[in-house]
Amino acid sequence: MIRAGDLDLGEVRVRCRPVVHTSHAAYGYRVEAGELLVVWAPEFWEFPAWAAGADLMFAEAAAWNRPIRFRGGVGGHADVHAVAEEAIRHGVRRLVYAHIGWPSIRAIDAGLTPPAGEWGVEGRTYSLRLPGAVRAGSHSPRSASSTSASVS
Repeated sequence: MIRAGDLDLGEVRVRCRPVVHTSHAAYGYRVEAGELLVVWAPEFWEFPAWAAGADLMFAEAAAWNRPIRFRGGVGGHADVHAVAEEAIRHGVRRLVYAHIGWPSIRAIDAGLTPPAGEWGVEGRTYSLRLPGAVRAGSHSPRSASSTSASVS
């Protein structure tokens, strides 16, 4: 049986949160690690309010400049332009598009860039650093505490 739910891994908390996407239950995840917040919500019709304040958000990009509505009006995919606008409005610090569909691929091929955020790259590691956090014994800002996420 497939199940979606929360998970606690020491100081890392993974919180399953609903997204409006289609006629069946769909979810994204809030990954909370100390003061850091990473959101995994690669498919949605409506921007998830629970992503507000994310340090890093992996988001929907199936559509480029107009949403994709599913047959029968049961949800769909938000477009990159709307996602960018909502991410800015919700205080998302770094936006990475993870579910890149054909309309967005055509935009990439045409040399277009999203109004905010960046295209996700398969296999790339995305790291976050706590502001001012430096490991004991180190004076280099490159040694700051961090968390990483990979896209595959």
